[in-house]
Amino acid sequence: MPEESVRPLERGLAVLRALAVADQARAGDLVRATGLARSTVDRVVATLARIGYVREHGQELHLTPRLMELGNAYLAASGLSGEVAARTARLADELDESVSLAVPDGDGVRFVTQAARRRAMSVAFRIGDLLPAERCAPG
Repeated sequence: MPEESVRPLERGLAVLRALAVADQARAGDLVRATGLARSTVDRVVATLARIGYVREHGQELHLTPRLMELGNAYLAASGLSGEVAARTARLADELDESVSLAVPDGDGVRFVTQAARRRAMSVAFRIGDLLPAERCAPG
C-alpha cells in the first residue's frame, strides 16, 4: 500500500490515541502529545468531528460513543467475530439459554456478541455496549 494513503490514517489514530489517554484535551495538548504540526492536528480533528468520532465543547475535545465503530471494525477485520458468533450460537443451542460474550475494558466489560433465546423477559445489549464489571454475572 502506498505510504501516502497510510499516513493520514496513522495521523488520525495518533490523535485518537492521545485523546483517549487524556480523556479530554485541547488541540495544543494533542500537538504536544503526538508531535504533529498544529495545522495537521486541526485538520485531523475537523475530520474526526465531521464523522462523529470527536465532539468539540468550546476548545475542549472529547471522544464520542460512535468511536466504538472502530473497535467493531477491528474485531471484524481480525476474522474472529464470525467464529466467535458461531461458537456463541452453538453454546446457546446446547444450553437452550441466551449467551453473551463480553471482554474486559477498563473497569467494565464490553459486549462482543450475543445469541438470544426467546423468553418471556429478555435483557438485550447492543454490540459495543459497556457495562460496569461488578454488575455482570461471571462465567
